[in-house]
Amino acid sequence: MLNRKKKLWHYGTTNAIGNTALAHGIIMKGTHYFLAIGFILIALSYRTSSGNNIINKLEASGLTPSLERGDSLIGPDRNHNSIRDDIDQYIKEKYPHREQSKAAEQLAKSLNSIFLVENDDINKARRIVKSNSDAINCIYTIFINEPNNSLESIEPAQVVSEIESITFNTKNRLLKYIQFNKLLDGTSWSSSDGNTCY
Repeated sequence: MLNRKKKLWHYGTTNAIGNTALAHGIIMKGTHYFLAIGFILIALSYRTSSGNNIINKLEASGLTPSLERGDSLIGPDRNHNSIRDDIDQYIKEKYPHREQSKAAEQLAKSLNSIFLVENDDINKARRIVKSNSDAINCIYTIFINEPNNSLESIEPAQVVSEIESITFNTKNRLLKYIQFNKLLDGTSWSSSDGNTCY
């Protein structure tokens, strides 16, 4: 699964949207379906009202989470915890165990901070990459996949993929994410190790 040895990762021109988890050293076998659904929903949301009807039906059926799709990058955050309200709700429903929800919240906060980066602020972008790396390491620490685990066993790579998908769920958010990755093109950093949960 995740190699705990310290590694050096590099953002390159081939690092496109959907490969963030790969940039963090996570091989996601079969978990791209959630990201694919997100892209399909984004495409459908920019079609006619029949596209909106499809999204509404998917949300009503429970096949996809009910997400805020407004024009704002950050979206509503009534409790001011730096996590969009719909993502807060998703995490509470999907990860009811306290340790798991805290780890998922850590990643959601870090990913949300991407929306606050100015187009040329490479130093802030690097701090966010470190924060993302810490959050992903935390998820791999908490969402362990062992038979004697008292918490529900959930694949860590799936958690990362799902939180990314629901965070970048509109065209504007996705474009900002691509812009963020482009800003980091050519940079490198060490992966996090040890206890990076907070």
